[in-house]
Amino acid sequence: MTLLALRGVRAIMSVTRIAALVLLVIAVPLAGAFAGGAGGVAWSDQHYIAGLSNSTIAVSEVGGFGYGVNSSGQRAGGFGYAIYSPEGLDRISGGVGGFIVGQEGRAGPFTLAGNLWMGLGGVSATISGAQSGHVILFGEANLELGIAVTPWMQLSAYCGMQGMSDVNPDTGIGYQIARYAPVFGMRLAWGSFNARW
Repeated sequence: MTLLALRGVRAIMSVTRIAALVLLVIAVPLAGAFAGGAGGVAWSDQHYIAGLSNSTIAVSEVGGFGYGVNSSGQRAGGFGYAIYSPEGLDRISGGVGGFIVGQEGRAGPFTLAGNLWMGLGGVSATISGAQSGHVILFGEANLELGIAVTPWMQLSAYCGMQGMSDVNPDTGIGYQIARYAPVFGMRLAWGSFNARW
């Protein structure tokens, strides 16, 4: 009888383990659905302002992003941007991708965040009629003010400083492209804004 009871206990433990594993496999993806964070689309323009910019080439970005937010308001995520010059003879076009780190604070439906977007990419530059391709380092520090228009959607405006520099193993960093300028933009994000309502 003890041998049968032992086999029964093992069978129950086996079923319990399988059930626990199934619940874990189901719970892990669902936990992400209820975590803080957002993802969406972004649009921005660099603007020439004397004393704050070193280039008059107009540059815009459009792309997507996603980040998670922990209970302390710290952001971590990633982004991808298409970079283009909407007008002018001197032009830059290409793309960049990288990571996002930041800190946010909340008050009702409002979010105020300081962010750092950094990454690598590639651009084609036409300057004074000469075209060239470059690997670039990209960086943007910005302040973002958002309002949750629904518990699952937020509209944000942001401003900051953005820079990009070419990277070349022979000549180093910033030999042909080293530009910085103020940036202004908008973000539309979908995510978990329930805590703000």
